[in-house]
Amino acid sequence: MQYITSTIENCFRRFGCDGKGVYFPTKNEWMQAIKDSGYVMAENLFGSCKAI
Repeated sequence: MQYITSTIENCFRRFGCDGKGVYFPTKNEWMQAIKDSGYVMAENLFGSCKAI
């Protein structure tokens, strides 16, 4: 749940009225917000720990 809210917050801050002023974020902008939330890094870390 933390990563979902962080993704939405990052997207609105970076691309919304506080950022670039984009009305509807594109798929690429959402993907960047997901990466910025730390979700991808956490999943990679979890996957490497799970393999051990």
